[in-house]
Amino acid sequence: KRKSKSILMKDKTILFVDPMSYHNLALYDYNLLLHIKHKRLIFACNKKFDLSIPHTIYHLFSYQEYTLLRKILSYVFSMIKILVICEKMKVNLVHFQWLKFPFFDYIIIKILKYRKIKVVYTAHNALPHDSGKKYMWIYKLIYHEVDKVICHTHYAQVQLKYIFSLQNTVVIPHGLLDLKLLQEDSDIDLNLISHLENADGIVFSFLGNISNYKGIDIVVETWLSSNALKKSNAKLLIAGSGVIPNIEKLSLCENVLLLNRMLNNNELQFCINHSDFILMPYKEISQSGLLLTVLTNRKKVIVSNLPPLIEPFEFISNDLGYILEENTSDNLKAILEQILINREKGVLLSEKIFEELSEYYSWEKIGVKTLQLYTNLLKNKCKRVV
Repeated sequence: KRKSKSILMKDKTILFVDPMSYHNLALYDYNLLLHIKHKRLIFACNKKFDLSIPHTIYHLFSYQEYTLLRKILSYVFSMIKILVICEKMKVNLVHFQWLKFPFFDYIIIKILKYRKIKVVYTAHNALPHDSGKKYMWIYKLIYHEVDKVICHTHYAQVQLKYIFSLQNTVVIPHGLLDLKLLQEDSDIDLNLISHLENADGIVFSFLGNISNYKGIDIVVETWLSSNALKKSNAKLLIAGSGVIPNIEKLSLCENVLLLNRMLNNNELQFCINHSDFILMPYKEISQSGLLLTVLTNRKKVIVSNLPPLIEPFEFISNDLGYILEENTSDNLKAILEQILINREKGVLLSEKIFEELSEYYSWEKIGVKTLQLYTNLLKNKCKRVV
């Protein structure tokens, strides 16, 4: 028999789900959940999540340890456990951070909605990177099924409205990310240490997963076409997993350091610490966690003229680095060569600028806005099928 029961917000149960809560992605969950002041909040996370938060934790996901069919089965089994938790704990709202297998995830969301459970989804990207229109139909179904979609920039909100005709979006910024919070025993590559620790010249770095949409081809073409850069005491560091174009020619340059594999957190932090400028000539992006990680470390950036990347420049200061008005190798080359002439080595963001960044991208404010979103969705009588 079905019946309705009204409960106060403080008694409502929220389930926060992130299958990818490990490595640097765990930092987002840690900072956000630390600042959501709600007693009945449960975190369903990856088994590799090892940070301390004041909420109940279920370590459910370990799909990344398997391949092919076992990976899918592991993920499906974990998502079924989500349904069990919702029933057992009388969950009123589920907030998904990432979805790994959207076809199956859509079924889970449909079941949750049938059970009168509110669903929130954070769209870190409008669509998976480099996927074209392959997943557009399934994400259209997901976006229109959930009660609210969180995006981190106004540009992403416009994207979602244009591509999917969405009206159920809300902008809540992505906070600053401090990699030093992640404690790891992993070693730092000795080649990185020997080349960067005592570097005399300016260090330009391209970091993280290497993909065409991030403009790796622009970076490579810039360096190979500039005698001023190749003959200088500056260094170009490209570190991350993915395909590096013209890697044979690039590896012949004496002042280029390549580490073509996934970086552990200690290595990423080391690379940022010893860089003067981080290169981000992205061709498309909805928001960038790397940008906020770099700014947290008070390092300057060179970014393409995309709204999510230039947002901090607009409301804080133009002194965060350089903006590529045209995202071309010629434009990037002109900026890098000018930096050499200006000898801009070891120039950190000022304390004033960092304070302004910390204020705008405050996790405390983000936590308050997120809880307010939950409250608004649940402010009417919460009717559960029991």
